[in-house]
Amino acid sequence: MPISTIKPIVYLANKRAKNKPLARPGRPRVLDGDDKAKLLNAIDENPRTTYDDLLFEVDNKVKKESICRLLVEEGRRKWLVFD
Repeated sequence: MPISTIKPIVYLANKRAKNKPLARPGRPRVLDGDDKAKLLNAIDENPRTTYDDLLFEVDNKVKKESICRLLVEEGRRKWLVFD
């Protein structure tokens, strides 16, 4: 195996902490796991809740579109929204 292949592998292995992958570029997510759980629990308790109620649950950290995107990621695409 050529040395030009081994050098970057060793260099990057030294930069990683506890063999975790390096952070990717981009903006970190605004909603953390607790906020997601709050939103999903609020929807489970009252499926007819509005986006404004859900925004209040997470202290208006995000916009309505972000909540909609979260619901699509969680597989709740047919969740009805009543404004």
